[in-house]
Amino acid sequence: CVRVCVRSRRRHEQEQQEAQRQKEELKYQVCVRRLQARRSFHQRQLQLMQLLPPEQVQPYLEECKRRAAIVIQSFWRGFRERRRYKNTLRHALRQKDIQEQAARTLQRAVRRFLEKRAPAKVPFLVPLWIGQEGLTDSRRAELQQQVENYISVHRSSRVSPEECASLHQEVQLLLQAELQRGDYYRREEQRVAAVLACTHTQLELLRDAPPLSVVTEMQANSFLSPSASIAAQARDAHNAVLQESRLPWWRTLGELDAGVGSGHAHLQELEAELGGLFIGGPAKASKPSDVD
Repeated sequence: CVRVCVRSRRRHEQEQQEAQRQKEELKYQVCVRRLQARRSFHQRQLQLMQLLPPEQVQPYLEECKRRAAIVIQSFWRGFRERRRYKNTLRHALRQKDIQEQAARTLQRAVRRFLEKRAPAKVPFLVPLWIGQEGLTDSRRAELQQQVENYISVHRSSRVSPEECASLHQEVQLLLQAELQRGDYYRREEQRVAAVLACTHTQLELLRDAPPLSVVTEMQANSFLSPSASIAAQARDAHNAVLQESRLPWWRTLGELDAGVGSGHAHLQELEAELGGLFIGGPAKASKPSDVD
């Protein structure tokens, strides 16, 4: 067993030495290749400079320096931006860790505070308000008598009993008015809800309306408004639009922004002015027909 352990350890050391030797060999080969590439580059540069005329050597060297500076600056900027990004990311992670730690600390403190306040929020076994279950009329009358006796014995030196009674009456009136106002608001809310429900129902009916080619009389009557005034106003507006559409084109040039006519009076004025020249006919012979 000892021999096996020694052999395995020796083999492991040999493997480590071999790996280290290969790593050093690879590093040496990389260095040699770099030196060879640099030597070949300088040789090419020297050959190019030998081929150039003497007056072009200095501009060529300046151009080489400029390109080398550009390459160095690009590599330096990339390194600087990567380092800045790493620092920013590290700072952001540190800030996030600090915020999470602060949040955990605050949550722990809040939980401890709520745990301390939990026993104080335990409800009393016996309710403290008057009107609880088990309070009889005799007990209520007894308590009321005790209150009246206390008030009669410990009268206020600042307010007279008459003022107290008037204030009590005023508060009762204000409370009654507030309750009535609450009832009015509730009725108004119910009315608004009913109107909205009716409007939504009518919108759904209009959205799902069948085409005119297949509509029946019962379906057409379902779209009529139950209010007579609204139905009459809609009928008059529809008739006015129809009469407006029968006017000649030259009569509508100056009235594009005026909208629809102002009703039967406007149509009668047009009849009298034109003398029945448009399609609707004369004012005495034709009248606006009601369209349901």
